[in-house]
Amino acid sequence: PYRTVATIRLPRQAAYGPDRVHYFDEVMTFRPAHSLEAHRPLGGVMRARMQVYHALSDYRHRANGIAAANTATIQDIPA
Repeated sequence: PYRTVATIRLPRQAAYGPDRVHYFDEVMTFRPAHSLEAHRPLGGVMRARMQVYHALSDYRHRANGIAAANTATIQDIPA
């Protein structure tokens, strides 16, 4: 029969500080071309998709008055 042997309660926590949240939400960009060479998209539709991602990212950063950042390593992300 089913018996409860323990109850685990984990309090909420802030996983990231305000600087990191701002960086992820406003500064960091995603593009399919940021992947490893072996995983990069192929074909005409995907080439168009990469251009659209780039254009939308540029528009979003201009509209928000924030410069885009090309994050190359984990050290580039605020703690």
